[in-house]
Amino acid sequence: MKTKFFIFSVFILTSFAAKAQQYIPFPDSNAVWGIEYGCFDVTQCPNGDIVRWQYYISKDTVIGPHNYIKINSRITSPSTTGCCALGMPYLTCFLLRSDTLSRKVYLLECDSTNEKLLYNFSMNIGDTLKGFLSLQDQGLIHTLYSIDSVLINGNYRKMYHFELNQIPPTLCDIDYIIEGIGGIAGLIEPISFAESSSSTLLCYSENGNVIYTPGDAFPTCGGSVSNIWCDPTVSITDFNNIINNISIYPNPSFGSFTIEINNNIKFPVIAQIYHSLGIKLFEIELKNSINTINLPFLGEGFYFLKLKTEDYLFTNKIIIK
Repeated sequence: MKTKFFIFSVFILTSFAAKAQQYIPFPDSNAVWGIEYGCFDVTQCPNGDIVRWQYYISKDTVIGPHNYIKINSRITSPSTTGCCALGMPYLTCFLLRSDTLSRKVYLLECDSTNEKLLYNFSMNIGDTLKGFLSLQDQGLIHTLYSIDSVLINGNYRKMYHFELNQIPPTLCDIDYIIEGIGGIAGLIEPISFAESSSSTLLCYSENGNVIYTPGDAFPTCGGSVSNIWCDPTVSITDFNNIINNISIYPNPSFGSFTIEINNNIKFPVIAQIYHSLGIKLFEIELKNSINTINLPFLGEGFYFLKLKTEDYLFTNKIIIK
């Protein structure tokens, strides 16, 4: 029930026990979370499908004795095949309330009066995940496995890593939440998914500046994305233009596929293939618009294709059958 996530950049981790720090609360304005949801069920979605969206703070409001921030969402890259119909924001409108003293964040759906616990940043190792993100009703028990300290934008923040049903986590699992930002899988998305689908926090920005991208924590897990996914001013047309610059087909494949690169992309382009565990398996420099890649040594499964250009980084999940 777990899937791996892909990440990039330069993040510094230390043992939390070795680094004292001040609590970093959730933002109260000008923040954007960029989310990607991928569907890769070979039977129901044989060609794969990816949907991307943003959560953004729209305003603050007072309800009863509490101050909330209102979160809205917008699709930035809609489904192209229709088979990822469930790939959409979990909630299109909700409110968040931060209790700085207790280090907790609460969620209130826009059409509800029932507030739920979203994040508890005062958890101790061995505590069970509760509240909105809990999947105990599905038989999935998340227990806090470790707490690290991670340097983001000049401040150390706690990073919480959970084990699932007493199975210790591995390096590139998505079972993380970060103080003041939220989950690696997304702001309100479950921290565990089936192997046929996955959700990833592509980026997080404050005041127009991207301060977090997933690989900042673990560069060895591969993959990276453009910061444009956290730009609240970019139109859907602009997003689609980026996506349309690169085509990968067929996907799934039997180990031979084509990477077609639009002339708007500056060459050279470095192509890398990563195992879902974060191990780099292949690298080549692409100099042409149409490139055939033959990887007969890859077994069946999911892999990450990472394309690095002078202007931005692009990732896509590929399937070998």
